[in-house]
Amino acid sequence: MRMHGRHASLAFAYKGQDLMQTVGQIKEAHARDNYHAIAVDDTGIGGGVTDALDNSRDLQRCHIVPVNFGAKSDFPDRYVNMKAQIAFAVRAELKAGFEDQGNPHVGLSIPADRRLAAQLTAHRQQFDDRNRFRVQTVTEERGANAFALTSSSSPDHAHALFLVNYARSQAVIRRARGVVPTAVRELNLEAGHHVGLAAEILRDPG
Repeated sequence: MRMHGRHASLAFAYKGQDLMQTVGQIKEAHARDNYHAIAVDDTGIGGGVTDALDNSRDLQRCHIVPVNFGAKSDFPDRYVNMKAQIAFAVRAELKAGFEDQGNPHVGLSIPADRRLAAQLTAHRQQFDDRNRFRVQTVTEERGANAFALTSSSSPDHAHALFLVNYARSQAVIRRARGVVPTAVRELNLEAGHHVGLAAEILRDPG
């Protein structure tokens, strides 16, 4: 998934390729689009992709962001893990765009992709025993004209959207030299209907 401003689109999709083919496709996409940051699902074999991108001369000016969905959240009292934190950031952006549809600088625009839509709606909000947010993927059965997400399906398009939105926020933080108060970042998740994630961080005087 690629992101230009608030517009997300599918850069490429494939199945069954080895790590170096994946790295090669990412390099080709970067040469075409000149990314500021690339987020990679770093769990399991994804770590090999992260290492290869980190060591690539073609990506020296691009920030590689490894993401472990099961890792501790930046806000551990609110979210069970990073997946919940990142998913709720996407939720806030989609909500912002829906509530302020006339504002082109707010929210998140996603492609008309049946697989992505099915995977996003298959994520459910839950709570753990400490009343923290958890995001769980459930099996959904769809009609004949829609994509069916089964227990064996990977929510790859949804996770790609999670990652690219997270990469966007991290690129903005880097451009602000990392001086972004945690309170501002957390406030924006709560009040996403006022501004988009990137817009609020850019305006932060810190």
